Amino acid sequence: MEKDSHTIPEPDTSFLIELGKPLSKAKTIKETLDTLMYQVGRIFQPENWSLLLKDPKTGDMTFTIVVGNKKEELEGKKLAKGEGIAGRIVSTGESVIIADVGSEEDFSKRMDTTTGFTTQSIIGVPLKTDDRIFGVIELINKISGQTFTQLDLQMLSAIAEYAAIAIERSYYNQALKRIAVTDPVTGVKNRSGFEQMLQKSDRQNKRYGTKAAVVLVFLDNFRSLMEAGGRAAGDRAAKRLASVLKESAGKADSIFRYREDEFIVLMPHTGKERAEAAGKELAARIGKLQPAGGTPALKTSIKIHAIEDGNIQALLKTAESGPGPEAGNNGGGIENMEKNLQPIFNEEKSLADQESGDRQAFVKNTSLSGEFVRLNGRGKGDLQIRKISMQGVQFKIFGRIRLIPEEIVDITFTLDNAKRSVIKRRVRLRSVNGNLANAVFYNPPPYDKALGMYLMWE
Repeated sequence: MEKDSHTIPEPDTSFLIELGKPLSKAKTIKETLDTLMYQVGRIFQPENWSLLLKDPKTGDMTFTIVVGNKKEELEGKKLAKGEGIAGRIVSTGESVIIADVGSEEDFSKRMDTTTGFTTQSIIGVPLKTDDRIFGVIELINKISGQTFTQLDLQMLSAIAEYAAIAIERSYYNQALKRIAVTDPVTGVKNRSGFEQMLQKSDRQNKRYGTKAAVVLVFLDNFRSLMEAGGRAAGDRAAKRLASVLKESAGKADSIFRYREDEFIVLMPHTGKERAEAAGKELAARIGKLQPAGGTPALKTSIKIHAIEDGNIQALLKTAESGPGPEAGNNGGGIENMEKNLQPIFNEEKSLADQESGDRQAFVKNTSLSGEFVRLNGRGKGDLQIRKISMQGVQFKIFGRIRLIPEEIVDITFTLDNAKRSVIKRRVRLRSVNGNLANAVFYNPPPYDKALGMYLMWE
């Protein structure tokens, strides 16, 4: 029997095996999502692709990870409930393929207006577990200029099913670790979290430098509040105090509920004078709190301790001065993945950004030989890498070819390290001045060991 020429061929599922290997090694939610998005970019080669997570309370969608052009303008932005193609996917639970968005009423032009990007074609699929949709993967435009096909949609749908399982696994793995170091009443880290941080002294010394300070905040009337109003009254007081501490803390500060009536604010890179000023400001804020629901005002006392020699372990002895019992360390609500997935990812990303900040920003002057190839066979030539970082390169080309800003080209160059490591990258040209181009990497791997070591040690 003759095969129907319009039948969509069955996709080769071997790519799922290749996708599964790195996903199985990912330990955190961020590692899982970064790995997923890298593999999606490698397989489909879109101009832009995003992973959006749903807020279960509002139904809004957040651009959690954005890869490609204009990612800085999009990442963290929100789509209102039901807005755009992503909103349709969440509402219906159905995958979508659109060859021309100009004919689609559901397409939201707001993000294109915000970024200056021009969307032409889209495929999008839901991320779901137990029939609950918690996110969307959306691909926009192919680099080749072709439109997405039904085969592309089948492959992306298969990836989404596989990825949802991996995301769920990494979520529960991280959520269980999180509740072990989180105070369930206030949501800040508990005593175990504080001690766990201090035990990693080598890492902390590198992160916090030679100076650090702690502000110890004691809730002096915690016992009397408990006696008058029971456990609920004590919990309300702890929540109010934790809320003030969160509002007052700097970006690099960490907050802990060390005991039921004792909180700690750990301040890296902070000397005694600055810590004392922070303590006074905090005391003033607490003093301005109005009694809530007829309950007595919070009565607190504050102590400051600073170290100058990098011996962060000394802070543990300071914290032991509090008289009250340890706060409970059993969290709850981990079964609600929709609610907690984005916050845990944000915490992981914040920590990763702090740890890699200097490395990501470091730019090395080099003189590395290589070659470039324009897409669609529009020419190639030799190049010389002038500057390199984890984010991109500056290079000089030779010959008569004239590159164009925002053009995407493939480059290959050899590091001058002991292994003579060959680096292959696809880059997007941000600016071109004659034969000198500044470019950012298109879809770099989550971690490139050869390049990372080259920038750190060579």
